[in-house]
Amino acid sequence: MTASDAPAPVRAPEPVPIPVEAPPPRRGARWKVALVGALAVLIVGSCATAIWLATSWMADTLTPGDASKGGLGPAGRGSWGFDVCQWCGDGRYLVVQHMSSDGSPQVIAVDVLDGARVVLDGYEACFVEPGAPVVWLDRYDEAAGSVGPRMDGLRDAFDHVPDTLMRWRLDETVPVKTGEALWEPMAGPAGIAAYFAVDASAGAAPSRIAFGPVGRAVPSRESFRPIGRGVTFLPIGWSSTGRYFAVEGLVRDDRESDHGEVSQTRHVFVLDGRSGRVVATEELPRRASAPACAWLPDSDSLVWLGRSSVEATPTEERAGRVAFEVSVLRLSEDGTAERTTGAQRLVVPVLDAEGPYEPTMVGVSARGPLCWVDGTLYRISDRVAHRVTVLPDALWAPAYDLRRGLAWLELEYDEKGRTRTLVMKASDEYGAEANVVWRGSAEAVDQLD
Repeated sequence: MTASDAPAPVRAPEPVPIPVEAPPPRRGARWKVALVGALAVLIVGSCATAIWLATSWMADTLTPGDASKGGLGPAGRGSWGFDVCQWCGDGRYLVVQHMSSDGSPQVIAVDVLDGARVVLDGYEACFVEPGAPVVWLDRYDEAAGSVGPRMDGLRDAFDHVPDTLMRWRLDETVPVKTGEALWEPMAGPAGIAAYFAVDASAGAAPSRIAFGPVGRAVPSRESFRPIGRGVTFLPIGWSSTGRYFAVEGLVRDDRESDHGEVSQTRHVFVLDGRSGRVVATEELPRRASAPACAWLPDSDSLVWLGRSSVEATPTEERAGRVAFEVSVLRLSEDGTAERTTGAQRLVVPVLDAEGPYEPTMVGVSARGPLCWVDGTLYRISDRVAHRVTVLPDALWAPAYDLRRGLAWLELEYDEKGRTRTLVMKASDEYGAEANVVWRGSAEAVDQLD
């Protein structure tokens, strides 16, 4: 039974945000508060316009389409920035996709245990495997005109038919050209492993899936099944019991996509690991980042952020608020699925209600999935959502690994603003005790802007 066949859930009361009130002043201090308030009005009145103009300029300047100024956005060229990082190999490696000053792509792999790093010029990172030190690459050959600008890159919802698909195992070899290959299996807590087959003629991502006992031989070729006709997908992982496995369908390299949205419909598919059948299919918001959903750590429930609505329009005196509906897909033991939407909302402050504000799923901590919206990291569940930390200088959403914590990219400028350097930092889940993991070469700003 799919989620569309399940009975409609009873609509929960619409949650009301709880106002945060300041503590009342002491009685003897009321006249002081009044005096300070009057002075504050004068000061704020004279500065509000300047502050609003400054923040408006920043919002207009640092847009997803302005990569030269460190704009926010997932990997890929066209209308997006390009610098993005991702954990790989159970948290041992960090992989960076970077656009160098001459306009060619670079892939950097950093071993966080010993600091060793490898830089590959002329490659684009398409996908990294979360449970194995493997990066899937496409060779970039500008002279041959084989690749050209496209949206596809790390941590986005796009896939493309690669010109030269290459498999790079970070702990063993240099990149190896391949046409058909397997991802490393992902073992679940119930003793079942998921296997993924890649066919370069279909895309750089897996296009077929199979299941089998952990530690046994790879299933036969005939055991691998497509999710859908022509669908390539991104593996999400196992549910907490190991009964269900989720994947997200990807869209073709899409030049019509803009402002954080894709022009094609995307779906999440939930499969029963014992039978291999698809037991639930749900349409996802048309956002350009992937994955869009995550399993809750303590139940067979999948969550994602749905549509957004403006709760308060920004003014010169205050920020606005945008609310995202939280969708929860609950799987039962008999294989049925039930989806609820809107019983919980994530409300975020914004400077510009027009947006776009694209929520990005960055990983799952022991306390719940972590989602990034407009410079702030939030934790969500099926009951509550709250802010975790703010990383104001991050170029885009950080990556998260349960063992290692957060990792993100920043730009450092020299005192005169003539050169800038891309650096990668890492910290715990709360952004504390951040340290530099990798530092690139200084690049002249006038060459880039």
